[in-house]
Amino acid sequence: MTPLPGLRRRIALAMAGVTALALIVMIGGLILFQIGMAHIFPGNLSNQQNLHMSVGEGLAMILFGIIGLGGAAYAGDRLARRISRPVEAVAGAARRLAEKSTFSPEAIPEDCAFEETAQLVHDFNEMARRIDQGINETRILNLAIAHELRTPLTIVRGRLQGFIDGVFTPNDAAFRALIGQVEGLARTADDLRTISLAAADRLELSITTVDLGAEAASVVDLMRPDFADVGMTLDLDASTCLVPADAQRIRQALIALLDNARRYAGKGRVVVQIRSTRETGILRVKDEGPGIPPEFVSRAFTLFERGEESRSRSSGGSGLGLSVVEAIMAAHGGAVRIDNEVGFGATFELSLPRRTIADATD
Repeated sequence: MTPLPGLRRRIALAMAGVTALALIVMIGGLILFQIGMAHIFPGNLSNQQNLHMSVGEGLAMILFGIIGLGGAAYAGDRLARRISRPVEAVAGAARRLAEKSTFSPEAIPEDCAFEETAQLVHDFNEMARRIDQGINETRILNLAIAHELRTPLTIVRGRLQGFIDGVFTPNDAAFRALIGQVEGLARTADDLRTISLAAADRLELSITTVDLGAEAASVVDLMRPDFADVGMTLDLDASTCLVPADAQRIRQALIALLDNARRYAGKGRVVVQIRSTRETGILRVKDEGPGIPPEFVSRAFTLFERGEESRSRSSGGSGLGLSVVEAIMAAHGGAVRIDNEVGFGATFELSLPRRTIADATD
């Protein structure tokens, strides 16, 4: 680590300069006082003697002043070291950050004698830790995105190459399968965009007064045939519940929850419930499936996380749906939580504040 001699030298010189100025003023004032007294009382011997004594005393004071200056310079250097050591540590860590050689928050000097410098080091270390964490998360996210996109792209490319080579026969079923893969890619791209905008606090919402019951009914009617195709029942238990929200985003969140239930809940009944309190609108999706593994509950809303990796991939899940739900709820100032009972099903609950309905309708 490169030291900072300029800072130390300036502090030491400043302390020595202040000490020298104080000594000069003190000695000069004393001498001027004695000379003035001698002129006022020129016949007074004792004053003449005092004048000669004051000159001797002045010389002694100069000697002690030199000693004082040396002591002040030494004390200034010690103080400068205690001040500059944390600054040097932060400066060295900042250079490493700039060179991108490391993002480890190792800006920890041996001694932080002052509260302000200790806080400086602490804040820098926290900043470096967050940068390091963010870079690692971005790296993992990029790898995960590449992994998720590779499979459908490989399928589409292989099918098209097969058509060219005559290995596959072009027909309606083959083209529908390709369209399904492309639609999956489009959904993944849209989900990633939603999550990215929400993370940057730039997810735009078109807030109006929304009836959660009516929106839930439209989504249930749309998705009920899909549930029937896999041997599941989709029911609605709803009443009118007005909340200020973006209707399209609420439908997107509900579709993601229902799609998650259809893929992983197994055969059985899924119920969409709408409830309300004075301050909150509540939307629940309850299933009668095996529930969520307890170790997965805390990671359920993490990007690309899956409760059962092999089953999730075979069912076509991307691991983005629940992250999208959480992002949409956060943008609305709401929340999402899971009530889980292994062997008896899981309940996903979305809560939306109702307190700004008047503002939304103005």
